[in-house]
Amino acid sequence: MKKYALVTGGSGGIGSAISKQLIQDGYTVYVHYNNGEEKVNELQKEWGEVIPVQANLASTDGAEQLWEQIEHPLDVIVYAAGKSIFGLVTDVTNDELNYMVELQVKSIYKLL
Repeated sequence: MKKYALVTGGSGGIGSAISKQLIQDGYTVYVHYNNGEEKVNELQKEWGEVIPVQANLASTDGAEQLWEQIEHPLDVIVYAAGKSIFGLVTDVTNDELNYMVELQVKSIYKLL
C-alpha cells in the first residue's frame, strides 16, 4: 500500500531535504510551495514521487486551498513552511507580524 506525506514549505532548504528523505523512505510526497514552483519541479524531475501543491498559507483560506489539492489519506505531515524577517524586533511592521502569525501559528492549526 502506498504511503503519502505532505511537506509544507517543500521548496525551501529544510522542506526539500525532508521531502527527499521521505521519498527515499518510500513515500509519495505532496510538496507544498507558495512561490518556489521551480524548486518543486526540480524535485519532481529528480525523484519522481512528488505531487506539487501550491497555496499561500499566510492567507486566511490558504490551508483550505491546500487541502482541496490533497487526493489521498496522509500518513505523515511535516510543517516546514516559514518566513524570516531580519532586523530589529522593534522595526517589524504590523503587516509583517500578522503575516508571520498567520503563516507560522494559525495555519498549523488550520491544517490539523
